[in-house]
Amino acid sequence: MSSNYRYVPPPRNNTVDYHNSPYLGPYMAQTNSPFVPPMVLNASPCVSPYTTPYTSPAAANVPLPPSPNPSAASHLHSPYAAPFVPFPASADSAYKPYIPAYQRERRVSWNGPEPHADGTWTYPPRQPPVRQRTRSYNDSPYTIYTTPPSPVHYVPYTYNSAPPQATVEPALHPYLHGSVPRGDIIFDLAGPFQPMKLVGNNQVLPLTLDELGQNATHPPTYAMTISCDRSVPEWPLHLDFRTNNPHNASVPPIKLGDVLSIIHSSLNKRISQYDWATLDSKQEYLVSQAYTKRCKRLGPGELAYRTQGVKQLDFLLGKTKFRGLVPTGDSIESFMIVVSD
Repeated sequence: MSSNYRYVPPPRNNTVDYHNSPYLGPYMAQTNSPFVPPMVLNASPCVSPYTTPYTSPAAANVPLPPSPNPSAASHLHSPYAAPFVPFPASADSAYKPYIPAYQRERRVSWNGPEPHADGTWTYPPRQPPVRQRTRSYNDSPYTIYTTPPSPVHYVPYTYNSAPPQATVEPALHPYLHGSVPRGDIIFDLAGPFQPMKLVGNNQVLPLTLDELGQNATHPPTYAMTISCDRSVPEWPLHLDFRTNNPHNASVPPIKLGDVLSIIHSSLNKRISQYDWATLDSKQEYLVSQAYTKRCKRLGPGELAYRTQGVKQLDFLLGKTKFRGLVPTGDSIESFMIVVSD
């Protein structure tokens, strides 16, 4: 029967085969380097590894090799350091003043003397010193707020009325434009109310209700005065539908159909005996001649129209074709009728 194996450590010698590395930190001032492990490499299991110090009291101190850097040990006076060997100085090792990487631009000084003129270079004349403005608002993206100047006519604590607006003359509807009459509009005041529009190939069509419902002027107007260059009874005509109901604020403006119908109905009224009495002999002859021509032109309805007597239309002396309106200049609501035969 074999016995139990028992570990027997080899005999310990006083010599140590460990050699310190010359590339460790500066340890020449210490007898025992802190980077050197404990001298007791093969410690006994009976010895605690937490013993302080780690080195065995029975082990002698081992001197460390000298430092390979002689300059590092020159000021430590280590007995193991080599003597300090000074090296020759170079041109780059001379003292140089500290120059920062960024330097603030120095302002121009005028305290220096005039540059010496040696005749080779021509120097500009010295300018008087001018103070440079600092960067207060030059680079600011915001606009400096300034109070706007007050107008000359401004009086504080008083009511300033708005300036008068320019009067805009209303533009007539193209069918009513008498300065440039349209050749495709046919409106005979002597016949029944039937304004026509020429569509081509001698074909005519009556104006639609949509066309008659368009505004007579632009901008729209609510009052209009129509006069004539001849003496016609009950003329000039005044159109203002607001007088019929002044409390109604929704009265529409004057339409194209309103102008045409009021002119046609007014000129087709019979005159009174008083109107005939105001005429002289020459005017009576001209009006009677216009009345006879108008009735004969109507053809089969001549007798029926003769029984109606003289109308206001006959005071136009045969000019019964409506051509439009023209402004008179008295006001923006005053116009004159243009007729032709």
